[in-house]
Amino acid sequence: MDTLPHHLLDEILFRIDHRSLAMIQCTNRSLQSHISKTPNFASEYFSRIRSSLLYIATHGCPLICYHLYGDSRSPRTVETLTQCHILGYCSGLLLLFLNKNLCVANPLTKKFRFLNHSRSKFFPTDFTLRGGRQQVIGFAVDQTDRTTPSFKIVNIKEGAVHWLRNDGSIVAFNLKTEKARLIPIRFPKELCLKTLFTAVDNNLTLISATEEVIYVYAFHNILSDPKWVLVKQIRNGVLDEKRLYSWYVEAYDGKSLVLRETILKKDYYNKHLKQVLHGYDLRANKWEVIGSIPEWSPSGLDFYQFTPSPSSVIGLDDKEGEEILACDDKRIPSVNAIMRLIYGIS
Repeated sequence: MDTLPHHLLDEILFRIDHRSLAMIQCTNRSLQSHISKTPNFASEYFSRIRSSLLYIATHGCPLICYHLYGDSRSPRTVETLTQCHILGYCSGLLLLFLNKNLCVANPLTKKFRFLNHSRSKFFPTDFTLRGGRQQVIGFAVDQTDRTTPSFKIVNIKEGAVHWLRNDGSIVAFNLKTEKARLIPIRFPKELCLKTLFTAVDNNLTLISATEEVIYVYAFHNILSDPKWVLVKQIRNGVLDEKRLYSWYVEAYDGKSLVLRETILKKDYYNKHLKQVLHGYDLRANKWEVIGSIPEWSPSGLDFYQFTPSPSSVIGLDDKEGEEILACDDKRIPSVNAIMRLIYGIS
């Protein structure tokens, strides 16, 4: 491969999953040198790869599952030594709540940091999270200044936190002025019962789905003439109508959409439910089976489309102080286990 033109070599490397790429860099000095010396290789590589799927019980659990993109086998699982909640994901960072400890971690760079939340009203005890309190906690990386990105535990869209109300209107709370305003907008006329409100590339997105079609809406003109604009229609042709028990749209990141289907399986002695994950690749315009959810998993699950990122973030990669620990530090085995699950080579 050393004799290939650089642009062809890059195209080959861009098609390799991140674990294999890490192994290549460990075993081939020439390729390691090429990757490290090529400007913007990392940013281009991670912009192309598909997100993997990370999920955990909604009310917290020591067991976490991870589906690697392009791998339809059973998910990788890990059992942490303490009860774990995943409160959010953004730009390759995970916001974790481990045994009353708030932690931000980057599995790719193997950096993490425990945060002091003693003054926060959101985390006085583990019980508050089980009560659904995590639903009002957002997590974002503020990249206004590209040279000094930093993470914040809020969900930011143009400097505000957004809530979608039952009537379709949106409440925006400005973090700087500490004032709220109501955005008078209504749901699209075609809105269905299966919906998902999310953010893609810092833009608000609404998913509305039927058993036949999935509609993707983008929020336009937030300050002047707010409205939902239909940007994509996806044919929903993956459901097993004869055995269908339930289904939900679980995640969307602009590159792929994840649908969870529960089917009723019968054998000679009894009946049982099987949960299957389907993924729609927007670039290839096709459905594929991501895999199945283990039978021991609860029905209430939180899903995160995880894409690793090598970017540095203020507060996480700062080497001053003892809050930043190496990945192999034995004092925090639960964080290590989660990072090995996502990025470990096995």
